[in-house]
Amino acid sequence: MVEPRAPQPLQLSWRLALALAGLAAALCYAAALARFPLLAIYARPIQNLAKLTSASGWAGLALASGIIALFAGYAAGAAALARAPSLKAGQRAPAALIAIVLGAPLLFAGLLVLVYPTTSIDLYDYLFRGRMLARYGANTFVQTPSEFKSDPLFWFTAWRRAVTAYGPLWEGLSWLTARLAGEAPGPPGLATDLVRQLSTGGSPGPGASSRDAELLRLLLAYKALGALGFAFCGAAIWLVLRRTAPAYRWLGLYLWLWNPLALWESLAAGHNDAWMAGLIVLAVGAMTWEPAPDRPARQPVALRAYLASLLVLTVGGLVKYLALFVGPLLLSAALCRQPSWRARLRLVLLGGGACLALVVAAYAPFWAGWSTLRNFGDRGTLFTSSWLAVLQAPFKLGATQALFGAPNLLALLVPGAWVQPLAVGLGLGLLVFGVLWASWRAWRAPHDLARHTLWLLLWFLFLCNTWFQPWYLLWALALLAIQPWRTAAARAMLLFCCTAMLSYLAGVFLLPLLGWDGEGAEWNALTSVLIYLPPLLVLGLGRRRQLVRRIWPTGNAPAKQA
Repeated sequence: MVEPRAPQPLQLSWRLALALAGLAAALCYAAALARFPLLAIYARPIQNLAKLTSASGWAGLALASGIIALFAGYAAGAAALARAPSLKAGQRAPAALIAIVLGAPLLFAGLLVLVYPTTSIDLYDYLFRGRMLARYGANTFVQTPSEFKSDPLFWFTAWRRAVTAYGPLWEGLSWLTARLAGEAPGPPGLATDLVRQLSTGGSPGPGASSRDAELLRLLLAYKALGALGFAFCGAAIWLVLRRTAPAYRWLGLYLWLWNPLALWESLAAGHNDAWMAGLIVLAVGAMTWEPAPDRPARQPVALRAYLASLLVLTVGGLVKYLALFVGPLLLSAALCRQPSWRARLRLVLLGGGACLALVVAAYAPFWAGWSTLRNFGDRGTLFTSSWLAVLQAPFKLGATQALFGAPNLLALLVPGAWVQPLAVGLGLGLLVFGVLWASWRAWRAPHDLARHTLWLLLWFLFLCNTWFQPWYLLWALALLAIQPWRTAAARAMLLFCCTAMLSYLAGVFLLPLLGWDGEGAEWNALTSVLIYLPPLLVLGLGRRRQLVRRIWPTGNAPAKQA
């Protein structure tokens, strides 16, 4: 007689932990929907968290508690999933795991798509530039929204005098999205009376219903585009892990699909960074191609994989330019694996030619002379929430001004006219150093390319970036998701995402409480400490443990002193 199998409390515990984490997250997102419903707010121009909450301290406390609860549940779910016995053994994932890991994000997405983007109105800029492309045949690389003031949607935009900040492939996606949302070529003069009322702050007239219908169609279309980018990046993570580390694919997918910051920025705020992040993941994954152990390496196959990697990264750069600084790492890893200098030259010529042809083809519909490239430098002098911002920002508090006796920190060293260029130059110099160092590491250890790429992205976020925005963390998060066994990095990234999301609340609720100037060095210093210090401490602790293990291997560590 066969004895009944004993219950397995460990398996029940991880299932229960995941289910509870998903339920708690869904309740938080449902609360956000109830408090900031898109359908009730979307037609009011230039709304934000401060206006919608009146900077109430109770609202700030509730939002902070919700964010902390989301990340606590996310961390608990990741820990539970990492302990799942079937995943450790490399077995097929249970149906319950598949249902929870994939089903919960679908629920989250359904809720967040209907939440107003309280933290950023970039979504309105996206849709207006798409409208410029599809309706007016404008060139968003040389024309700005301010040239279309007669459009009733103009007053919903924030970057009114700036050309697009993105690449031609994103603009192509934007044009396609606008067309699918119903935009068609037409005259610019729409609802003139309504435009006049909006520009003077008056109440909308009879034309508002037509405007609101157009606006809602575009908003939902661009939110769908953000959701598609989020799903695309998740699929890229799955594909890479299925080939490089199958036992970790569910954990890696969880780290992306359940991350509260990635969900918010992609689905509620509608940012496009998930598209770029997914393309970087695919490029790094293609570069990690290795022949099967039972098959000899075939050079033409490897060459095609390396060329595909460079082309995919170029596509990412044509969505958002910052992807391109990963290029030297990919090229270094590919060149290291070539058998001779002749093969390396061939790879450079073929890869360079193919990437250049792709760039030329992408820019061709928009080319209007060298002014087409003006967006490379338009936002190069923006500063916020970084140590570089602290160096150049003016002192606003009397005590700080008296202490230093200078308008800002860099003014202690250089004339005032040099302050901003020097801060930009410091960031650029650190980035060049980081790219060179990571490229050298990729040459020495090409099999560890994902690790070097993650290091470079974190280097950029911590030290080189002058203009910090929380959604930039999605790039590093996606790279972490294809190497989820890096526990210290995962803990630091979780904390980094949490502090970055909390920084939204700091500017709305803490700044008025302190009575400081948001442009001052003091505020930039405080926000930098709040955002960067916790994850840096976690990274430092993880690095210390690694050094201890290297010096004193397991079993040989010195005994603790009494």
